[in-house]
Amino acid sequence: MIEHKPEPWSSAIRNSCHEEIVLARLRIGYTRLTHSYLFQGLHAPPSCVYCNEVNLLVDHISCCPSLQNLRSIHGVPDSSPSALCNNSEKVSNSVNYLRSTYYFPLF
Repeated sequence: MIEHKPEPWSSAIRNSCHEEIVLARLRIGYTRLTHSYLFQGLHAPPSCVYCNEVNLLVDHISCCPSLQNLRSIHGVPDSSPSALCNNSEKVSNSVNYLRSTYYFPLF
């Protein structure tokens, strides 16, 4: 839905600028991790280091079967839109989940 009056999301305001950048990139679906291969001239996107899924996309990070237990521990839903919605608790849980993976520094 297109908002008539765009307003900042309260959940996007973080103590860390890096976290804000990561959240913005995840919400639009383009991160250094998932798309840097285009700038490096590589012909294939990276694969998931946890389950070897061939085409690593932002949505896969939220539903990777090998990370299901970790998502459960952090209370993160298996859907990117749900995990990254404008809910401070869900976003904090998602950031903690991402920090506990290999991927967080690569976003």
